[in-house]
Amino acid sequence: MSLTSSQFGFLLFAVGLVACGTASNAQEPKNAVAAADVAARVNRILNQYLAVEEDFFKFTPGRVLPIPGVYEDMDFVGYSKKLRSLNGDLERAQADIGRQQPTRAEVRDFNSALLDYIKRLRASISALDGISMKLASMAKDPETYSWQEYSTDLDHYETLKKDYSAAGVKLNELFRRIQR
Repeated sequence: MSLTSSQFGFLLFAVGLVACGTASNAQEPKNAVAAADVAARVNRILNQYLAVEEDFFKFTPGRVLPIPGVYEDMDFVGYSKKLRSLNGDLERAQADIGRQQPTRAEVRDFNSALLDYIKRLRASISALDGISMKLASMAKDPETYSWQEYSTDLDHYETLKKDYSAAGVKLNELFRRIQR
């Protein structure tokens, strides 16, 4: 699975946010810095998720050729554990940003967009986790997960990825407003 530039929209945003901060108003540096800290944490979680996703969908001959000595089992349960851990980290970030009460409209808008981004990213991670767990079940009993179900789940997952990517673009736009 290759990563597109739209998936990195939030990555660029978060790097800029941490580099220059968002506290242009001396009355609200604490909330702006806290928002920057949470955004940086979400960015690290995003990087970890993208690494799991890349490994999950990576094509290697050992994954598809049932040749002794070449074939490698995929650890779907291991992927699921990693994804659930990342979702837990995002849940904590969501709670941290939700507790803030910024007075500047730009920071409130940013926090709202960050919450939306986190919600969408969590949905994407949950969808991949669901696929992983269904594939783990299928490894034990091939009748439990059909190709048609997998295709439908994968299409839904791709839609969720586009959703969080679009939310990342919105975060970039709001960041530019905060910088002014």
